Amino acid sequence: MIGRHDFARAVTLSLCALAALFWLGCGATARGETFARAAASAIGAMGDEMQRTVLVPGFSEAERGRGFALILSRHFDMAAIARQSLGYHWSAATPEQRREFTELFTTMWVKDYGGMMRADLALPFSVTGQRDEGPRAALVLSQLGQRTDPDFLRIDWRMQLAEDGQPRIIDVIVSGVSLVRSGQEDFDASIRQSGRGMEGLLQLLRTKYATPTAMPK
Repeated sequence: MIGRHDFARAVTLSLCALAALFWLGCGATARGETFARAAASAIGAMGDEMQRTVLVPGFSEAERGRGFALILSRHFDMAAIARQSLGYHWSAATPEQRREFTELFTTMWVKDYGGMMRADLALPFSVTGQRDEGPRAALVLSQLGQRTDPDFLRIDWRMQLAEDGQPRIIDVIVSGVSLVRSGQEDFDASIRQSGRGMEGLLQLLRTKYATPTAMPK
């Protein structure tokens, strides 16, 4: 379920590679430009922050986890990602189940993705474009390596304008595979296999991610 290892590793590598983006200057924008350019700028800012909080040589796994939790709280709309990843099961869940699922989902991200990050995983990364998908939504296009490289990856970042007025990531798409869509398939399969609906999924998540992650403010 919660874990297509190759896809998780690809997402982790794409996040790690963002550290190089700040130095490339791909995200600089001016006041008054489109939301898509503001979103690209936000990706650049996240790359800088990851270098300072996650990809520091010698950091322990716990330190990387705390740094990654900070990245998620500032640049990702985890509530939106959790809601979308649960798909139609979200509407059937109670408010308490939704709250617990969102907490466990965030802990899963920090432990599974944050724990895999190391400073030596950074790869050549470049932003290749961006496009507006409405007044409050955009897609930022990027890639790892060159198309001739055997490990070439295309990474797209779907973003929307959050309530606080900042662009936030709501999906990561690696070589055409959506993290949100992958999550929908995995969670749906787990719910069906458990035979206990949302409670069955939550119990499975509690077993693996019982300790909640305190998201920085």
